[in-house]
Amino acid sequence: MEKIMGLTNFFCQVFQTKTQDIVSALNFVENTKMQLEDMRENGWDDFFMSVVSFCELHCVDVPDMGGRYMTGTRRSCQQKDFITIEHAYRIDVFNDVIDCMMRELNDRFPEQTVELLTLSSALDPRNSFMSFNIEQICKLTDKLYPADFLPHELKALEVELKYF
Repeated sequence: MEKIMGLTNFFCQVFQTKTQDIVSALNFVENTKMQLEDMRENGWDDFFMSVVSFCELHCVDVPDMGGRYMTGTRRSCQQKDFITIEHAYRIDVFNDVIDCMMRELNDRFPEQTVELLTLSSALDPRNSFMSFNIEQICKLTDKLYPADFLPHELKALEVELKYF
């Protein structure tokens, strides 16, 4: 939880700065998603080793992770499947927490919105339109205003934008 919350805390702090531009913010979103996905795919072993170190430091017994995970009153008739303790903690806790964070990020920043904001950033007037990008403006026009521009008008727009 410390790593996940540390990652998301940094992400939240970045989003609260007043000088944040759209492209940088979206890069932070993508970077956070990649780090969470990497943690989900490759982070279990490091996480488990840190838990074992903590348990050893504080004289806490570590259960046999290959043992059977028991739910309820431990009666065998109540146990649905043979699930190991490692599976229960890795899949049902560790991965579920990361999946929950990924869902939240994907719900708040769906792919279409990210693309729209990225393309719109080409129209940012700060620093004398420093982020002006003809390719992105043409792509934005093509995606959002397909009925307003004929193909030859889109080509003309691209030529006209070169003068700016």
